[in-house]
Amino acid sequence: WFGHLSCGCMSATISEDHKPDEASGEEESEINMLRREVKELREKLALAQNVSVSEIIEQEEAREEEMKKRRHYFPELSYYVKCLKGQHVFNPNGEIPSWQNLLLCFVCGFLMISTLALIHQYAYSLTSDPQQVALIPPWGAATVLLCAAAGSPLAQPRNIFLGNIIAAIVGVSFQQIFKNVPEAFWLKCALAVSITVSLQQLTKSVHPPGGAVALAAASAEGRLLSVSWWYILTPVTLGCVVFFLYTIFVMNIRTKTQYPRFWW
Repeated sequence: WFGHLSCGCMSATISEDHKPDEASGEEESEINMLRREVKELREKLALAQNVSVSEIIEQEEAREEEMKKRRHYFPELSYYVKCLKGQHVFNPNGEIPSWQNLLLCFVCGFLMISTLALIHQYAYSLTSDPQQVALIPPWGAATVLLCAAAGSPLAQPRNIFLGNIIAAIVGVSFQQIFKNVPEAFWLKCALAVSITVSLQQLTKSVHPPGGAVALAAASAEGRLLSVSWWYILTPVTLGCVVFFLYTIFVMNIRTKTQYPRFWW
């Protein structure tokens, strides 16, 4: 009964959208027949459940609303298949930049990493202080973003400094909280990255390398682990300054390139 009743109600609802002057005589008769069938089904269902017809109608409306909510929060498989098809829009990233831009990106990236690597190398050789760390894996991702997409909103000064510093604070915090709980390694890593993403969105400072900055701190081992809270100052703040300065001086050599697009 529920199945027939749902189909009948749907057909009856759809039929109400037809205007009498647009519907043919056969269509009107089919509509009236469907309405009668729906009415009979409702009466039988009301009799079986020992309730009134109005209560049956209320149940139908409640079930319809519940189905709408489920479709909203739990899309059907066909929705995901449709998403995988893409939007069939040409990808602008497929275009190869001019040789001048390629050269600028190469020079800028080389200077960024070489500067940090030299500081890192000589800090190790000249002092035994474990707080002297300048080069970390997330800086590779930051170099790609700032050299190849300096005009992106995610690569502006606010995002570089605030996004990375937030990530460093969150990452070191969870590294310290779970320092003596090795079994919670997976938990501190997951919390550090997910909370960093949320805070970056909240402060409008989304910076993709920041996720790696937080993860590197939370999962730190060896020398990086001994850096502790100094991680926020060096390598994170130090790296942000180096990236920012080189991006300004190198990427603005060409008049067509303007960095930054906005400061804060």
